[in-house]
Amino acid sequence: MPIRQPLQPFLPKGAALSLLASLFVFLSAAAAPLQSQAAPTPATTVSASEPPAEAGAATLPAYLKQTLGGRAVQHKTLPFFKDPAAHAGRWQAIRQYFSHRFGIADAQQHVMQPQIIVLHSTESESENSAYQTFAYGSVKQYLGGVWTHFAIDARGQIVQYSPLNRISKGQAGVNDIALGIELVGSASVCGTSSCSRRGSIMQRYLAGNSAQLAAAADLVATLQQQAGIPGSRIFSHQEVASLKWRGEGTSPDYNWLKSQIKDRVYLGQVADQSPSGQLTRKYPPLDPYGRSDPGLDVMETLFQLLTSH
Repeated sequence: MPIRQPLQPFLPKGAALSLLASLFVFLSAAAAPLQSQAAPTPATTVSASEPPAEAGAATLPAYLKQTLGGRAVQHKTLPFFKDPAAHAGRWQAIRQYFSHRFGIADAQQHVMQPQIIVLHSTESESENSAYQTFAYGSVKQYLGGVWTHFAIDARGQIVQYSPLNRISKGQAGVNDIALGIELVGSASVCGTSSCSRRGSIMQRYLAGNSAQLAAAADLVATLQQQAGIPGSRIFSHQEVASLKWRGEGTSPDYNWLKSQIKDRVYLGQVADQSPSGQLTRKYPPLDPYGRSDPGLDVMETLFQLLTSH
């Protein structure tokens, strides 16, 4: 797999010292008589190659119009985002989930600052099938059902389902910090170093239809730029679901991701909860939960395509 870029510091050491020096001069000038004002100090700037994640998140639009590569993004807002009042029961279940697992008081109003991107596969061959599952999940489904922010079909059409600054519920453990992208199709069956069966996503690509994965790379690059997310923080659902087995390393940055987990069920701090509010099973810390999407081969190809952006 191509090497993912390691995380850059918020401010270079020299820039941080310069900023402190500027602050000292400013305070000294304010305390001195007006007749002896200090000479102005040049402003300190952050290198364009080291964007702070917080700055990207602060300017993140709710919906993308197009990607860096000029691909149009279709908006297909999920009904419970479009008309929350008409889906109060579902939001009640979603709030219950995020309150219990993440300590988020009101998931409906919570403003998310994305820090990672997670790739999935729908395990169906229709984008509309994924939409129907996300849109009309019953309140009886596990605490509000599931959804991600995006889906990309076999033709490379990018569809956005929910605002980028709002949580999704498609990747347990990191739902509070993740932008989720569904690839329409089936995952390859892979271990940590090889694949025993190609899924439809990879089969299409190997047959010469690169539209889907090219669009995925374009969307990922766009979200990286918009939200200030480095390449070391792009993960598969399989990686997120099996953090306990992931070793040391900065690319991908598993150590950082483990330190960011706030999901109290995934951390083994509290028992899971049923829709009725009853506590159920308590899992070991970072207990793997059996996801294999979208496949090691898909992720390798995605990162190869990202090098061209």
